[in-house]
Amino acid sequence: MSESYLQLHLDLLKKEDKHFAAFWDALSQDQRDGYLANWRLLDGFASQHAENLERLHSGASEFTRRWFVRVQEKEFSYSAIRTDWPVIARSPEALSSLLDGTSERLQDFLGIVHLEQSVAYYGGVKPLDSIDEKLLQSREGDAVQRRLTDLWDLVRFRLVTDDLDDLLSLAIQFWELFLDDVVRCRNYYYRPRNGFSADAYRAIHFELKDRESNLAEIQMMTSNREAVSLLDHWHIFKGSGSFVDAAHEEWIKLMSYSANVVDSETFRELDPLGETRIWEP
Repeated sequence: MSESYLQLHLDLLKKEDKHFAAFWDALSQDQRDGYLANWRLLDGFASQHAENLERLHSGASEFTRRWFVRVQEKEFSYSAIRTDWPVIARSPEALSSLLDGTSERLQDFLGIVHLEQSVAYYGGVKPLDSIDEKLLQSREGDAVQRRLTDLWDLVRFRLVTDDLDDLLSLAIQFWELFLDDVVRCRNYYYRPRNGFSADAYRAIHFELKDRESNLAEIQMMTSNREAVSLLDHWHIFKGSGSFVDAAHEEWIKLMSYSANVVDSETFRELDPLGETRIWEP
């Protein structure tokens, strides 16, 4: 695979996705250079292992799944959600207050678990046009589910770790400290959204409530996954971007595979006997 797709893809994102363009413009040059270095590393890995990357990804997925089974999932607890949540969704003041309050909780959490130096985090409020789009969508389910609408990520944060070791520790300790306030947990290492072969997205998502039952989404992922998520969100998750050709679409898929394989190659975990296990493809 040629790195030419990387520059082409970035140019398309800056042109077509206004949210990515705003995000990119707000970054410092050092931050941009960091993302570019990460993308080039994954691009080179994909090019080097293009012929057997799917096999490597299959092995890496099974390996990480066995370790991340320790992060339990939880289905949505609708009874814990305030019924006027759609009204809160239209209140910039309420969402801004929730953003600040959640940020303070996360700062305190990272300090308690001594990961404030190794975990980067950032957050924001969902753009108003995206909120309006969600409010207009029809919902399935029972009366409560239809009324509440899928607006759990109005305020969302990303906690980004250098590697899978810190990610696993972070998620387990998050559960321990916020057990009573977790409304939902989705572990995409253990249960990918559309199956292991169809969806390479790997992260852990928490929906967290505060004292007033306001919700914030906490996404936990490695720096490799975060870098790829910036590239494929518009095209894959939103389905709004168009690929220039089939090779371009294949390139973004292999970038996602590369993130998971590279992460698994550097994953070190101690088994119960204290022996370090390292997965080798």
